[in-house]
Amino acid sequence: MWFHFGGEVYELLLRELFPGFFERPVIAGMALSTLPGFDAAALGAVKASALERLVRSEGLRLLEDDGLGRFAEDLPEAGVEAWLAELEMSSRFWTWASAREAGTVSPIEKWPLLGRLLAVG
Repeated sequence: MWFHFGGEVYELLLRELFPGFFERPVIAGMALSTLPGFDAAALGAVKASALERLVRSEGLRLLEDDGLGRFAEDLPEAGVEAWLAELEMSSRFWTWASAREAGTVSPIEKWPLLGRLLAVG
């Protein structure tokens, strides 16, 4: 499990851009289940073109998750594009992703309260 604390928008982008690293959310917007071979350093190597395509294709969903909620669907396509550009979603995500680090792995038994929260053991 990897605690990323990026919120649901960044979690969606992580799962779409790096399907070989992540499985399901463990705690929505906060923690993802990781797959063998997970490498946080590789998150900084996001291809700008792939990120831009993903942001454009998921634009409405990203805006809903970023705070507009159900009102996002009332925006015309030009409004979605303008809002995404204003939010600088791609730039913000790239800055965030390239700053992530993987810490030391430790057994869940070391964190009993977290284990209870996750209903482990």
